[in-house]
Amino acid sequence: MTSDAQPLSPSERHAELPLAELERYPVLAACVKAWREAPRRGELPACLPVDRVPAEAEPYTMLLDYLPETRDARVRFAGHYVGERARFDAAGRTLRGYFDESDAEIVFDGLARAADTRAPTLARRDYVAIDG
Repeated sequence: MTSDAQPLSPSERHAELPLAELERYPVLAACVKAWREAPRRGELPACLPVDRVPAEAEPYTMLLDYLPETRDARVRFAGHYVGERARFDAAGRTLRGYFDESDAEIVFDGLARAADTRAPTLARRDYVAIDG
């Protein structure tokens, strides 16, 4: 980024993608396959055994507790890549304690869509660390 470059707006940094494009992302496709094959209790998996998730996905994974009543989510687990970039322990933080307000809303909207449809979603997210 040069000094005269303008920062991207939240809508430019985040784009929802058609789930049909999932196969372009083999690690994500393997995660969704594991989720779909997990033992069920009702419409959603009762759990997703960690050994079913591709090891290469773990560093980039965030597990969130969905809190629709407050339009938020709490970080249950953040992989080490996520934690290194945040430079703090993400576990226990809410979306608004992890992201700025506009980003937290974008992430929450994706969670709400997935919760309402009981289906995975796919999005592209550009990330720029504070240090550039």
